[in-house]
Amino acid sequence: MSEHAENIRKQVEFYFSDSNLPRDKFLMGKIDEDPESFVPISVLLSFKRLNALTSDAGEVADAVASSETVILSEDKTRIRRKDPVPTFDVTRTRSIVVSPVAKAAEEDALRAFFGEFGKVLSVRRIRKNKEPTETVFIEFDTEATAKAVANKEDVEYEGVKVSIVPRQSWKPQGEKKRKAPGSGDKGDKKMNPKEKTLEQIKGRVVFFNNVPEGKAREDLQEIFAKASKGEVKFIDFRRDDREGHVRFAEPEHAEAFAEALEKDEVKVDDNTIGGKMLEGDDLDVYAGHVASKRADKRRRR
Repeated sequence: MSEHAENIRKQVEFYFSDSNLPRDKFLMGKIDEDPESFVPISVLLSFKRLNALTSDAGEVADAVASSETVILSEDKTRIRRKDPVPTFDVTRTRSIVVSPVAKAAEEDALRAFFGEFGKVLSVRRIRKNKEPTETVFIEFDTEATAKAVANKEDVEYEGVKVSIVPRQSWKPQGEKKRKAPGSGDKGDKKMNPKEKTLEQIKGRVVFFNNVPEGKAREDLQEIFAKASKGEVKFIDFRRDDREGHVRFAEPEHAEAFAEALEKDEVKVDDNTIGGKMLEGDDLDVYAGHVASKRADKRRRR
C-alpha cells in the first residue's frame, strides 16, 4: 500500500475510532440512519481532513479494503465500524493531560514527541469558548503506557517543563462541583430523565467484555446470576456483541460480580470475562445512553 493510501485509511479509521466516534454527534447520527450502521463514503468525503487527501470515493474504498477496524460494503460505496460503538468513554484510562503546551504546537510534533514513550492513538487540544488552550489530551494504546508517562518527572516539551496527569484525575480549571440531585436551595429543578436514570442504576451496573462470538443475553443470564449470587435485572447486550453491561437488583450483587470478574472467576465457554463496575464519568455517560433509549421507546409507542 502506498503512503498516500495508508494516510487515507488511517484518517477513515480515526473517524470510526473510540477516540472520535462516541463524541462525533454528526457521524453517530449518520450511523443511526442506516439499519446496518454503514456511512456513505460521499459523507466521509465532506470531512475536511479526508477531502484534503482525496475527493475520489473509489480511492477511499481501495484504501480501507484491508482495514482491520472498518468494513467496506459489498458495493464499495459505504463504510462501517467493525466493533460495536462503546457506550462509555474507553479512552479515559489510557489518556494523559499535558500542560502548558504552546498553542502553536502542531499535532504531528506532539504525536512524535510522546510517541517516544509508546504508541499514540490521538492528540486533542482542549478548547474553551471555541478558543484553543494550552492543555492537550494524549491518548495511548494502553492504560499501562499512560500510567507510566503520567509518573514521569521533569518532562520538557520545546524547552518548557510540562505537567502530566492521568485523564481520569484531571479537572478543568474553574469546573464547579455539581450538586447532588434533590439537594440545594429553593428553586432546584426537578431531575431530568438522565439524572433519574443515574439514581436508579448507580452502584448496580457492571461493564463486561471478552464474550465469545455467537452468544445472546440468554446465554449469559444464568452465568452472571451465579457469579453475583444475586438477581440480574437486565443485560444490555445484543447477539454477537463482544461486550455489554449488566444491571443487578442490588448494589451488593453488582459488587460481588465485579469482584468475580477481577479474580477471573467468570467464564463463558473457554473465555474469561473481563470488566469493571461503572463509576464516575463512565456511569454518567451510560446513564445518558439508557435514558435516550428509554425516550426512543416511549416515542415509538
